[in-house]
Amino acid sequence: MKTLVLLLIFTHTLLAFHLHEKKDETDKTPFIDRTLNKVENKLEYVYDKLNSSSKYVDELLTNEKDNQIYEDSYIRIEYFNKIQTKGDNDSELDVDIKFKLPKLKKKLSFQLTNTDDKINKKYSDSNEKSINEDNKYSVGLLYDTFKNKYDLKFKTGIKLTSDPYLFVQAKAEKNFKLNFNSSILVKEKIRYSTKDKFDNNTSFEYKYNYNSKIHISNFFEYHINSEDKINNYYSSIRLNKTPSKSKYINYVASYSSTYDSSYRTNQYRVYSSYRKYIRKWLYYDLVPEIQWNRSNDFDENYILKINLGVLIAK
Repeated sequence: MKTLVLLLIFTHTLLAFHLHEKKDETDKTPFIDRTLNKVENKLEYVYDKLNSSSKYVDELLTNEKDNQIYEDSYIRIEYFNKIQTKGDNDSELDVDIKFKLPKLKKKLSFQLTNTDDKINKKYSDSNEKSINEDNKYSVGLLYDTFKNKYDLKFKTGIKLTSDPYLFVQAKAEKNFKLNFNSSILVKEKIRYSTKDKFDNNTSFEYKYNYNSKIHISNFFEYHINSEDKINNYYSSIRLNKTPSKSKYINYVASYSSTYDSSYRTNQYRVYSSYRKYIRKWLYYDLVPEIQWNRSNDFDENYILKINLGVLIAK
């Protein structure tokens, strides 16, 4: 199924490349820059087509037409390779497609993604994952609204695994402003699936803005499933630095644990991530990490993760 999804995405991209023609760059431009410039123009065309298609579908379904410019649909493709001293090396391809339809119920969107489990995207760090999520692809509809200062999201769809299953979830979040520099973000998510029945996630995140380029946060998450009834906990401390518009640096220390009949710490983890945007649509991450896992008797596991990403967005 993953191969089919990727084939459809790249086929659409290649078709857009073929339909869009642009005059050649001058010979004075270096070959690499000339190539990147051509790719950038093709991706801009794909982005325009994606958003014009979302506008067409949105107006068709609602029978409402105007001159509004659509800009919120996007495609993110990220490939990573992980090398580690304990366990097998790993590689993965993450794809996140969001097809926004703002007129249809104001905030309805179509999603194809396998990044539902990512916790912290704001500072360009996609290395923290929620306790109970996986990286299996899902396709579904998302309804996002904002009422009484609460952000409410409802999503239903299907997980594209070897044994597909249906799910429906509701998520509410509210940001409490403490003062000019700090706030607390509270999230509650309830999900029902034909595979795992009921899951409940509660999280708190304290954020402190030291200045415009340095942010400190403490994240805590609790999860329980209606079937296994095991209490799962995750906590992390982060330092996020933004030296420039094209560079992001993150330092994270975390631990995870469970409580059934007794309390058990399962993992300690420290890592740093450096993200550099080569172009506005092309970036790479370098992520050195050390893990101490109960499954390895808490021996050090040294990890190096390298990501390469393409973002077709505004």
